[in-house]
Amino acid sequence: MGEHPPRPRLALAVGVIGHQPDRLPSEPDKLALIAGEIATTLDAVCREAAAAHGKYSKQAKYFSDNRPVIAVISALAEGADRMVASAAIACSQPAPAAGDIGVDVVLDVALPFPGATYKDDFSTEQSKAEFDGLLKQARSVLVLPGESSRAADTGYEAASRENRAYESVGLTLINQSDIIIAVWDGEASAGRGGTQEMLNFAARSGTPIIHIDAKAEQPTRIRWDGISNFPARSNAVNDLPSASLNTGLPRLIDELLRPPEEKSAEHQGRPNKPADKRTTDPERERLKAYYEKLLWPVNYGLAFPLLMAVFGVRPLRQGDWRPPPPEKLAKDLLAFDQSEPPNAKLQEQSVLATAFGWADACGVWLAQVFRSAFVMNFSLAAFAVVVAAVSLVASDITQIDKTVMAAALMHHKVPYVIVEVVFILAVIVITIAGYWGGWHHRWLEAREVAERLRVAFPLWTLGLRPTTFPAEEPAWTGWYARAIVREQGMRSAFLGAAGLQQARATLKAVLSDQCNYHRTTARRMQSMETRLELLGMILFGLTLAALAAFLGAWLDHVTAPTRLTYLVTGAAAGFPALGTATFGIRVIGDFDGIARRSQRTHEVLQQIIDAMDAENPPSLATLQARARAASDVMLGDVSSWRLAAESRTLAIPS
Repeated sequence: MGEHPPRPRLALAVGVIGHQPDRLPSEPDKLALIAGEIATTLDAVCREAAAAHGKYSKQAKYFSDNRPVIAVISALAEGADRMVASAAIACSQPAPAAGDIGVDVVLDVALPFPGATYKDDFSTEQSKAEFDGLLKQARSVLVLPGESSRAADTGYEAASRENRAYESVGLTLINQSDIIIAVWDGEASAGRGGTQEMLNFAARSGTPIIHIDAKAEQPTRIRWDGISNFPARSNAVNDLPSASLNTGLPRLIDELLRPPEEKSAEHQGRPNKPADKRTTDPERERLKAYYEKLLWPVNYGLAFPLLMAVFGVRPLRQGDWRPPPPEKLAKDLLAFDQSEPPNAKLQEQSVLATAFGWADACGVWLAQVFRSAFVMNFSLAAFAVVVAAVSLVASDITQIDKTVMAAALMHHKVPYVIVEVVFILAVIVITIAGYWGGWHHRWLEAREVAERLRVAFPLWTLGLRPTTFPAEEPAWTGWYARAIVREQGMRSAFLGAAGLQQARATLKAVLSDQCNYHRTTARRMQSMETRLELLGMILFGLTLAALAAFLGAWLDHVTAPTRLTYLVTGAAAGFPALGTATFGIRVIGDFDGIARRSQRTHEVLQQIIDAMDAENPPSLATLQARARAASDVMLGDVSSWRLAAESRTLAIPS
């Protein structure tokens, strides 16, 4: 699996939406012009992708050294779909010049229903043979469980089901695509799932559209909200701002691929103010730091698991000091896959599983280190006060010769002072190490990446990609997860009755695991919160009892021995310090907040599981909706947790 987290391969998906032959020109010369525009467009996309690879891989190494890959996604209908698919097959060429690694172009196919049924829509044997030839060259084929009007009864209902199938494959294609090539005549659709309807959906989702005129009269244009300096989401393709291919494509490809960076003065709308070249890009620096991450085989941050063991929340286990490696966590994710051949495509070499294993391993390791660090800081700071209090009662000063009392007291205090200094220095060293090591933010980031990839897995089984920003991601975590999902590509499967049952089983396995995790986490964190709070109350209660007894003796005019007076003073200092430490651990640990969020997440995920169980047989639309809902819940929990945790950094208790 490698010694470091994987760098993603530069990958983009280009979907195809366009007319069938009845909406394309009949003149051969116009068809040749359209084919030429398609080839020019794909060549331009490949050229810009290669330029981005050189810009972001050769020096900074944000991507792997592998050749960039452009996946063209087509439904292989007659007309525009096949024109673009054929151009894609012809487009992948060896490196054109020394020093240029070239670009791989692959064909992914999404079909509304099985190929044998789909071919009935094609009128000639030549068309069917062309379909079969393109299908054989596809990298992946995702077959949706639609119904053809020829496969069932005829009439309005059958036609409606067929239109829904075409709409479903169009929506799947848009979801899988970073860019849409639209061969469109600019006119309204003939029915549900038509070209303009799909392009309007793409416009609402923020997907960039490269519009090739299906009449062969207008030049190719890019239609995309991001062309504007101040983008606003449009609801229809005709409302999108546009730019020529030559001027708009370099910016489009760069925004889709470049790692997050500090916004320059120009991006901030202040073009007259020069950017400070000395300013570093923290997002890019953190991405580089993640790529260089090494995991030690042993985790020495045992204070937090020891604390849970002491409070009876859970016993120590081997994974506390020998955490599971990325390989093990990747296999654990793959174990949720309930698919059977030929649908079992995600293998152990999957970049998605590999990337998840690394992110999860880093998150687990850093979580324990950070939590142990703040437990140690508060505990050592409190123990320093306790040591000072103990020094007051460790010897009877009434027995010390008053002529040498000062020297004797200094001699008596030296060991305690040394212990205090060690404790305080340990707090300082831990805090500095945590700051320079970035334990806190690296933990949050690794956990976010892992959860983004976790939810991507069941979505992938249903032919979906996670919802992301349509262009540049603002944080490296989102950029990295999106790049991994792009490299993983579209699933190859037949989502018929058996395929949907397997996909539901996979989704249920992932959600059940998360449901159990959140239920256990809620119980453990609530126990930690309750028991730490109880200990704090006991410590402050003991302080109050000691002070009350001392005041009672004073009111009764009872003269307390000097040693007892110092004992009360020590208790008044030591017990509150320990109580304050329990409060600090509770605040930074946010146990109550984690418990409440996990409980809510568990309840909602359980509702989704119950809803899936009640749906027999499952449909693709409802399963995709359940997967989307679960993804929103799980990522919403991560967002809430990160928002709460970001302010709870490692610091010297004061």
